[in-house]
Amino acid sequence: GDKDVMWAEFIDEETLAFSSRGGRVALWKYPEMTPICYFETVSGAVPALSPDRKYIAFSNGEQLGLFDVAQHEIALQRSTPSKLQWPYLAFSPSGKRIGCVAFDKVLCWDIETGELLQEIPANGSNFHGQIDFPHDNFLLAGGKTLIDIDNQLKLWHYDGAEQLHTVGGWTFMAATDGSKPGALIAAQLPHPA
Repeated sequence: GDKDVMWAEFIDEETLAFSSRGGRVALWKYPEMTPICYFETVSGAVPALSPDRKYIAFSNGEQLGLFDVAQHEIALQRSTPSKLQWPYLAFSPSGKRIGCVAFDKVLCWDIETGELLQEIPANGSNFHGQIDFPHDNFLLAGGKTLIDIDNQLKLWHYDGAEQLHTVGGWTFMAATDGSKPGALIAAQLPHPA
């Protein structure tokens, strides 16, 4: 189980990044699949690639870090306010913020200063499993709950999506039901009022 791939992204045409369930993040030369370097996070953590593909955000449960993919070294590390369980990370579309869903809380940091902007408690909700950033000020936690980061408000709750992914300001949700297997829904979140 520790060797299962939790996350994978192409850095460029010749570099592939993997993260295992056990917490190891590795860069590989592609297509030869020879290892370049690796670093450790924590079991169950899921890193994120910055929009400019220069950094991998990661958490080891006690720290948030940025790994510089060109230099093959950790460029920044900051302590988290408390130990994080199963941290899933995402960059905002502008790349100026990093969001983290960690089971019972949502956190958001400013990239330039490294400052923790918000720590939002789940208050009985379970945010584990997925994180998307449809907009710099709004985070989709657990694939269901849209949160206004600046105001710490849970705006909407979406049910029924089996898979979702945010790209270019659109959030794509895949859902199936008995009458329409494989339906795909696309929405701009948050929807303008």
